[in-house]
Amino acid sequence: MTELDASDYRFAKLPTADFLLSLQTQEAVLPETMALCERTKPLLVIDTNVWLDILYWDDVQTRELASDIENGTVDVCITLAAIEELADVVSRKYFVIDPERQLSLLKHVLSVATLVAPPPGATAKCRDTDDQKFLDLAQSVGADFLVTKDKLVLKAGKRLKKYGVLVLTPQDVRFPLDAMPKTPSET
Repeated sequence: MTELDASDYRFAKLPTADFLLSLQTQEAVLPETMALCERTKPLLVIDTNVWLDILYWDDVQTRELASDIENGTVDVCITLAAIEELADVVSRKYFVIDPERQLSLLKHVLSVATLVAPPPGATAKCRDTDDQKFLDLAQSVGADFLVTKDKLVLKAGKRLKKYGVLVLTPQDVRFPLDAMPKTPSET
């Protein structure tokens, strides 16, 4: 692999380009390894808009989910492609987030989520190709939940159900998390 510099990187214009470039060399967990590991907590994949609701908007409907993530009640995984998308979105003028805060948001996500190597394509397909990465990740790691508000992802997610992945909105994920079997240490 040739070494890239920030000018070669497809998000070179972003204030977080150097950070994103450094993630390319960070070791990521293989999806199949994560799928085979024995889990004691629910595993979630979270789409970009829900991350924004948690980190930027402090949306009331995501507060319990945010608490579960912060407290380590759930495990979350993410890919470099999803981090890149989040970096792109938070850099848009609409959000008025200074570069230091953008970097802080991305680092926070990586502090609470496991970076997973690019997964193979999922059986379930999304009409919005930009969102396919979330379905691919959820199916390949055997996630319990894919959390989204996107109507196309919710629709495509119905096909993930046969693989054990529930695709739910942030407000709907609360009940299933409460209904998950407790580990011996939680009883």
